Parts: sequence; structure tokens; C-alpha cells
Amino acid sequence: MAQPEKRFKMGACAASVFSNEVFAGEGQRTFRSVVLQKIYKDKDGMFRPTGSLNLNDTPKAVLALVTAYDYLVCKEGTGEPEEHQNVPAWVRGIVVSSCCAKRSLIVQG
Repeated sequence: MAQPEKRFKMGACAASVFSNEVFAGEGQRTFRSVVLQKIYKDKDGMFRPTGSLNLNDTPKAVLALVTAYDYLVCKEGTGEPEEHQNVPAWVRGIVVSSCCAKRSLIVQG
């Protein structure tokens, strides 16, 4: 399996960024995707991945995804999430600092 370009772990939840380079008519392009997983220990003591989240996992998963989003914006764009037209309005309520500033998460109420 391919190794992630970057991994953001928050508790048992992790958002992993994978890059895929594609050669198209106009040259090489890199597409990035994010995979969200929770790792848990089963009854036999083996670590297993799952996509199922409980109440306590949810904020950790959100933080991991927002951090991955911030990384992708800084990597591919200007560092300002609001400049991306496809960002849903509710995401704009979460302000993620730009790549050039100290990273912080502020949830606006």
C-alpha cells in the first residue's frame, strides 16, 4: 500500500493525505486525497482500522480533517481557505490560520 504524504493524528483518529501524480495532455499534475480512519484494538489485541466513530472520536476526526484541509490549501493554493469557491459556508465558520502564521484553530460562534 502507498505511504501517505502527510498524516495528522488526533487521538485514535487520523487523516492521511495521499498524492497521485497523473500525466495528462498538458503535463504532469498532482491530485491529493484525504483518508480518515480510526484505529482500535480488537478483542485479540490486534490494531484494526475502521470508519466508525463514537461520540468522543467525532471532534478528533473533525480536527484531523481541518488540519489536513489546511495542509492541502497551503500546499496547493494561497493559504487562505476562503479563496476557494467550493468551500461550504459552514466550513468558512472554522478559521484555520494560513501557512505563514502560527497554526491555530478558532471556532467562531
